[in-house]
Amino acid sequence: MKKNYKIVAVIIIGILASCKNDSKEIITICEVSNPIEDLTWLKTQVEHANTYHYYMMTTYNNQTVFYNGNCNPAVNYQSSVYNCEGALIGYTNDLQNELKNATLLWKHTKSDCDFEN
Repeated sequence: MKKNYKIVAVIIIGILASCKNDSKEIITICEVSNPIEDLTWLKTQVEHANTYHYYMMTTYNNQTVFYNGNCNPAVNYQSSVYNCEGALIGYTNDLQNELKNATLLWKHTKSDCDFEN
């Protein structure tokens, strides 16, 4: 009977050792896991944003950068591009051909922007 326990123990250990760790890897952006909360300059901008504002994350010269947008059709608006420290790099109309893989980072919970079309 002891032999059966040893076999069962070896099988259980083998099963446990072969299990994958399916937990999601934490992705860091600008050395933080949540740029909206952890980058002070970005958090401040978001706190002052209205329903027309949104923030995108993109790549410029192989670095993560952010730009703000405004979808208000009555406003002539120029989006600013910032690095991780919040320093102004330039404007989207000047850098648009060099900004790669843009993704929506934040929009107001009651956003007036339509990102579906």
